[in-house]
Amino acid sequence: QMLQFIGKLKEGFRMEHDGKEAMLELIRCKNKFQPLAPTHFRNILCNVRLTYESSSFFVEIQLHVKAIYELQESNKNAHKDYEHFRSKMGEKEQDTMLERTMLFFEETSGVPV
Repeated sequence: QMLQFIGKLKEGFRMEHDGKEAMLELIRCKNKFQPLAPTHFRNILCNVRLTYESSSFFVEIQLHVKAIYELQESNKNAHKDYEHFRSKMGEKEQDTMLERTMLFFEETSGVPV
């Protein structure tokens, strides 16, 4: 569904509002599912130009996987925690630390005791 939506934006999505044409045009799309860095939220960001009557606006549309979005929304402190740790160490250091921790948990979870 995400790809279909992005495809419509690439073509230029037109619709009527109050009898006047409105149009959405994709300007840029950023896939935040790749690379799979452990500290980043997973979504697709679409920068879009909205044209209505004689005005144009640049807006951002965020596309989320419902299950991931609901998980993020259920933990109201998730973004505060992310910002706290990011302010204490660089993004690269944080990614490296989390990657090592995740690899450790993956390795130890497969070892029978």
